[in-house]
Amino acid sequence: MEHIESLSGPTVILLHVEACDATKRAGSYALRLVREDGHWYGEMKSNATITAEYVFLVQALGFSIQSNRDDLVKYFLSEQNRDGSWSLAYDSPGDVSTTSEAYFALCLLGID
Repeated sequence: MEHIESLSGPTVILLHVEACDATKRAGSYALRLVREDGHWYGEMKSNATITAEYVFLVQALGFSIQSNRDDLVKYFLSEQNRDGSWSLAYDSPGDVSTTSEAYFALCLLGID
């Protein structure tokens, strides 16, 4: 079994102080972004899997997706890598799971 020394002394204190400071700054930043009615608004960065899962859910629930179809297709195609794959993160190589979900979502949207 590998021996791991626990942190102690000034190192632990410094780490604790830095963590508390970062938490306070993050909280202050979040509070500055709250709108008057109490909600936050901002851009959410993700990959194609979240949008694909939305398509799957709408399909599974039997709702129509036709009003959003063209925008969804444009989104998937804009996120596709040059080699035809989709990535987990921007400027990363293709990922089999992400590619499978994006491709299947496009199939459900009538693109194959």
